[in-house]
Amino acid sequence: MTGHPLMAFDLASTADTVTRTIIAVLTLVAALLVVIGLGRAWVGRRRAQVVIADVSAVEGIPASAVSGLSPQLRQAVRKALLRESTDASYSVLKTLDQDINGRLLRTRGQMRVKTIAAGLRSVAEDSLTTLAAGVRAVAPKEAEGLLAALGAALPAQRGWAVHVFPVLRGAGQDAEVGVALELAQLGHPPDAVTTFWIGSGALRSPANDEARADAIRALLHLLLNPAALWIATRLVSRQLAESDVPKRWRLLSGRKLRQELAGLQMQLAGQMSLYAARKQKDFDRGFAEQALADLAESARLLPEYFRPHSTEAAVHERLGWSYRRNGDMQQAASEFARAIRDYDDADRVLAAAMGANPAEREAALGRVRVRRTKCRLLSGDRADLVIAQQELAKLRQTTGSTALELYNAACLFAVAMASPGLPSHERSQYEQLAWSLLGRALLAEGEGGPWELLLTDVELDALDAQQRGGFRDEIRIRHPKLTPLAGEAALRVIEEAMHAIGVDHPQHV
Repeated sequence: MTGHPLMAFDLASTADTVTRTIIAVLTLVAALLVVIGLGRAWVGRRRAQVVIADVSAVEGIPASAVSGLSPQLRQAVRKALLRESTDASYSVLKTLDQDINGRLLRTRGQMRVKTIAAGLRSVAEDSLTTLAAGVRAVAPKEAEGLLAALGAALPAQRGWAVHVFPVLRGAGQDAEVGVALELAQLGHPPDAVTTFWIGSGALRSPANDEARADAIRALLHLLLNPAALWIATRLVSRQLAESDVPKRWRLLSGRKLRQELAGLQMQLAGQMSLYAARKQKDFDRGFAEQALADLAESARLLPEYFRPHSTEAAVHERLGWSYRRNGDMQQAASEFARAIRDYDDADRVLAAAMGANPAEREAALGRVRVRRTKCRLLSGDRADLVIAQQELAKLRQTTGSTALELYNAACLFAVAMASPGLPSHERSQYEQLAWSLLGRALLAEGEGGPWELLLTDVELDALDAQQRGGFRDEIRIRHPKLTPLAGEAALRVIEEAMHAIGVDHPQHV
């Protein structure tokens, strides 16, 4: 009888011990889960995301017009990213790497374009959300304070957010549909914005509201490609990175390295926007505006680098040709005048470049001067024309050897042959030079030459389009292997091709 209370006490004590043990184990497990969740949250925050928010209707835009637009935009961006990543790597190889090797650009490491591994999503995924659910389940009373502390300790979410807004402007015959685009780092205000516009007869004279909605929908779908290309160029340029930086630079000059990389990213963004403007001629001004902003920032961050200035000049050239195409000759002349000033800046920076390879510097100066002379012919300024005439006399004996240098020279003399301010006998000579230089440009790189570009390039418009096609075909007939060819062998092929299309070959090139 006396043993029963002790037995009851032992059982109660054992149960209490087991309970405390279970609670301790559960607490430990919960703590471990929180630690694991915290680790995953940390990794998740460091993994970049690309968020392209759903396109939604705004005032004046029917909901039916934007239906299905969001997934199509993301698909278009995926395709554009594949193309632009390749183009960016090629651009780095042909410009930044060449400048580094020629000591025209001084960097602490090697440049490369990283692959964008992040998928495209409609909303940002925060790994802290999953962790929060676990914390609230284990410690509901302390959850908010703990989560606030964890949120402050975790790094900011990496990645980019893209917002796309359909917009309208004008009325009647002036009505246009546009897409406004904003790109920002997650959690930050936009650092890149642009708008692409388009109109149509169906939009300007709709039979009813349904027809108007159909017209808006059709136009928005036409804007998908330039919008996707713009997004891709912005994202890819952000992937430019420096590798193999000496440890002493990483430790002692972190701020300078960040400034250098930011400047080069802006330079690459400007270059890619320029290429995009050439691909999307109907929307070139939207790309050009962004390019000019990027290049101005690049020039500020990299004051000893010439290429931001020369690329900015090329953008103004592109705008000048765009305005000429639309008949706005006054605005076109203004753009070419701006290009001259930018080429002046590039010339000045190149001339002062410390430690540059002399041959590389001279080649870069030659390219700048050829294009600046072309802009002088197009600026409409009498003083520029006088200077251009003097420069053309010096440039007749061009020493360029690469396809790019020869092609630029061909474009210069094609513009000169159509310049009404020059004497007619000089213009005739410039036409012959333009054909000869164009042939040398085609043969200099063989199959990799500008065989297709010569048919569509507005800068060659002074050369008859049908003759250009015939000239290309005649060269191919005479050199079917399309291997690189230079010297006397190239000149013979070119002379025969020029004769075949009825153009005299210059005696001295």
